[in-house]
Formats: sequence, C-alpha cells, structure tokens
Amino acid sequence: MPFDIEDIHQSILSHIKAFKTYSLDFLFTSNNHPYLDTDSIYACFEKEWKIAKLLLGDKDRKQDLVDIIFPAKPYDLTVIQKLHDIFPNSSLPHPFIFLDMCIVKILTETSGKCRNHVSPQLLLELLNFHKLRTPEFLTIIKPIIQIILDREKKINHVIKSHACEVLINNYEIEAIFIYISRNTNLKEKEKQVLFQSLTAFQKIYRKFLELRVGIREKDLISLNWFGVSYNQLRQKGEWRDSFSNLVKRFIAYLKERNKKEALQIGRFLVLRFNNEDILRVIHYEISRDPHLSFERPLAQFIYRQTFKIMQEFRKSYISQKVDTELTRAISETEARTIDAMRMVTVGKVPASVVVERLHKGAHSRKTYPILPEFMEKLDEFNLRALFELYPIPPVSQQVFNLLANIADNMELDHDEFFHFIAYMEKLLIFLQRFTEMDITVEKDSCYGLIKNPYQLNSLNLIKEGAYFASTGLWYQNTIPPSIIRCIRPNAIPNCIGVKDRHIFSRISLLTGGFRGSPFDLDSTNRYDWDEEDETCLFRPGYTQISIPQPILERWEETQNIQKSVLKELIQEKQWN
Repeated sequence: MPFDIEDIHQSILSHIKAFKTYSLDFLFTSNNHPYLDTDSIYACFEKEWKIAKLLLGDKDRKQDLVDIIFPAKPYDLTVIQKLHDIFPNSSLPHPFIFLDMCIVKILTETSGKCRNHVSPQLLLELLNFHKLRTPEFLTIIKPIIQIILDREKKINHVIKSHACEVLINNYEIEAIFIYISRNTNLKEKEKQVLFQSLTAFQKIYRKFLELRVGIREKDLISLNWFGVSYNQLRQKGEWRDSFSNLVKRFIAYLKERNKKEALQIGRFLVLRFNNEDILRVIHYEISRDPHLSFERPLAQFIYRQTFKIMQEFRKSYISQKVDTELTRAISETEARTIDAMRMVTVGKVPASVVVERLHKGAHSRKTYPILPEFMEKLDEFNLRALFELYPIPPVSQQVFNLLANIADNMELDHDEFFHFIAYMEKLLIFLQRFTEMDITVEKDSCYGLIKNPYQLNSLNLIKEGAYFASTGLWYQNTIPPSIIRCIRPNAIPNCIGVKDRHIFSRISLLTGGFRGSPFDLDSTNRYDWDEEDETCLFRPGYTQISIPQPILERWEETQNIQKSVLKELIQEKQWN
C-alpha cells in the first residue's frame, strides 16, 4: 500500500503521544530543553512539520522518508546519507524533533527485531548523531535503554558503551536514574543493569568535571548551607554515620513530611556522596518498604524532593560556563574520533556480509588475575567501574599500564589531562572489545610489548596483509586506538630515498572494514637502536595481535568490497 505525506505525519505523532513520563512532572516541563514534556515535543514537531511538508514536495526525498518510517526491508548504511539528504543543515528549527524521531525509528528497529539483519556499524553511526548534539530526553531514552539492556544478547560491548555515553554526556545523572527508577516497564534486574552500566560512565564524566571544579566550591556551598567549611561539616558527630543510614534518615523525614530536617540531610548527602549512588540506595529502600509501594504518591514525593536538592547543589557547584565548556570539549573530542574513523566506502557493505559469521550468542565474561598497578591506574582515571563491566586479561592490563605511564612522564595541564583520560577510556573499551572477540595481544622475547615502526620492520613483521593494534595518539585524543592493516609495504621512499614508508589502513572492530584515510607508517631508523624503545609520548605505538580465523575470513569479505575505493584514495595520495 502506498503511503502519503499525512501517513508519515500521523505515524510520528502517534509515537510522540506514546512517550511515557511516569508522572515525573517535576522533571519534564514545557520550557526546559532537553527535558520537554510530551505536549511540548508534540508542539515542536507540529511547528517543524509545516516547514518539512515543503521539503517533502521532492519525490525522492518523500520516498526516502517513507522508507525510513515504513521500512519494507531491514535498513542498511545508505540510510545515514538519506537522513542527511532529507534534513539538510538548518532546514528545520531547533530542537530537531522530526530528525530525531526518524533516528529513533531506525534505532528501535535495528536494535530490536531487525538486529540479525543489520550491520553493527549502522547502530554506531546513528549514535554518533547524538554524540554531537543533544536530543530531547523523551525521544531517545527508550531505544538507548533497549541497546544497553541488549535483551537478546546480540549487541557488542563497544556499541553499548557508546549508548551509555550518549546518555551520560547529554543528560544529568539524577534525571536518568529517577526516570529508570520510576519506569514501570522495566524489571528490577534490568534497572540494576542500567544503574551499573551508566554509573561506570558517570564516574568518568565526574573525573572530567573535577578537572574544572574542586573542593573550593564545596567549601563555599557548605558555608552557605551549614555555616562551616566542608571539612568541618564532615567532622560533626551528627553526620558521622554510614551512607545507608543517612539515606534512611532522609527518607524517614520525608515520610513524615518533615521537609526542613530532610533538607539538611539531603544537602549533606549531595555534598558528601555522588548523585547516582544516593539514588541507587533510595531506589533500594523504596522498593523494600511496604509503605512506599511503587505507585504511591509518597514515593513520588521523595523523588521530587531529592531531585530538587540535587538540582540546587548542581546549580551552585557547576557554573553554566563550566557546564558549557565541558559539553563543548566532549563534543569536539567525539567529532575528531568520528572523523578519524569514517567508513571507507561508496554505497554499502551488505549487512549479510558483516553479520554472517558473528559469534552466536553472548561472549561469556571471564575472571582474570588483576595486576596491582593496573587497579591503581584505573582508580586514578575513575575507570574501575568501566573495567568491571568487562574485565580484560593481564597482557592487556600491561598495555594499559604502559600507556597510563605517559601521565607520570609528562606535566599535563587541565585540558591535556582531560584529553588523556578520554583517551584512556577509549583504550580500555578497545581492549575490552579485543577480549570480547577473542583477539589476543602477543608477547615475544624481542623488545617491548609495544613496538615502534622501526622495530616492527627490523623484525620483518611489516608485510602485506599484516594486522597490528595501534595505540593511537593520546595528545588531544587525536587518533583513537585501532586495528591497522598493511596495504602496501615499502611503498614510499623516505627523505634519503629508501622505501621505508608503508601504506596502512585502519580497520573497524565492528565490521572489519577499512576506516578513515589510508596513512603511511615510517619505519626509518632515526636513532640508535637503544633509544628506540616505544614510550608513545609523541607518536603511536604498535602491538602484535592474534585474530581468530573466522573473524579474519569475515573481515576479508568486507574489505574486498571496499578495495577499489581504497585503491583510488591511495592513488590520489589521500593519506595522513
């Protein structure tokens, strides 16, 4: 049955009407982007629709939109370009509800019933839209939760990590956790999975924040609220109780509607503890208290007062300037990473090629011995919770430690340390993906675990088709860690005419496809051998890896489709 423009209009309106706010009227309002309520989102879309109808006069644009809203077959990567074509820059007014509803439609289908027929690269490309721009909370929350929960156990750790980052980097943690707590469509076990996953990424975000605000701000807030400094406040006997007991006292006062006493305890809690940890304990206490059953107004009142106190602290602790600077810095970092890893392809790599040989079912997590220094480094960068989501073996821990030592060997200012932590986060996720795919880092008796190009070439390891793991470059998070493959060894002469420069391409860990621009790896010996140890201070390092044969076969099939495009890029000398 053919669809007309009004069918598209009504389909999107019906999806907006189905948004659930779980009576959180203190969270979702008519004038608070990105927490607009359903009626306001509805009104924004109707305003956009008046402009969009004019754009849909174009027959091809209309058909592309019909294919998105009423898909007759699973989506492929060409849908990303269709989104850009349908919604050219600045064609619609902020907050882009129409575009986001299209993205949500694709995300919902690709992470749900069509998961077996869709390239994992498509999920990542869709999430990239919202790593660069904040959508309305209610439009995006349901499909993001669907991805993180991964009920069918078919979405890999990298994609789930990106989904967590979309929520943490765009929204306040108290809004996310209260929404999850009050969500009647989630099972308790699912809520705990979400709490654990999101907490891991919130710890990293908080580390970024701590580089910009510190104890001085807490002292000022404590003086304003309690009349004493933060350290003096913590020494007072009335506050020297366990975390859980303080939360119980807070809830007890609110059950009695004693807002004055509850306010004092609540203020101390937000000064002393993290919002996500406070809300997890509140959720636990409410769920086990027969007088605070899920639907009771009293539970709603407790969350309302908690949110109010957390917002009061947030406005005092984090200035608008700091919040804007941090958001911009994260967005710029993400933009560089996305740019560096663009897919090298014209048209599409069929999803059947990508998913044909994926491992069936979930890869079981293993328990590994933990190196003491590794845990110290994780704590330094607030990455322990992320590691606990998916542990890595000792040899990968060693790689992490070697790169973490950069921070010990250089004097980093606040901005440099911010980029370094962002880099270490990506490195850990990269190593976790290795473990998930059974890719192992190889140790040998020659030189260090991380080698430089000269060492690789001296050991006759740089050959056509050879794979290595690149550490990427930490400085300003310029180059993300990646798999690289040698395309043409000894292809380009160096400054003295010796062909010691080799053409490589980065490889996607999701699809095995070529990504980014091909680049040359210079293995010229510029120093004495003893000075060639790889510290990765100013250039990437490389490790030898072992990749399971089924994965190599799948990657080869994907790359064969892209080789003609890669060849053109090399001939045009489009390498970094």
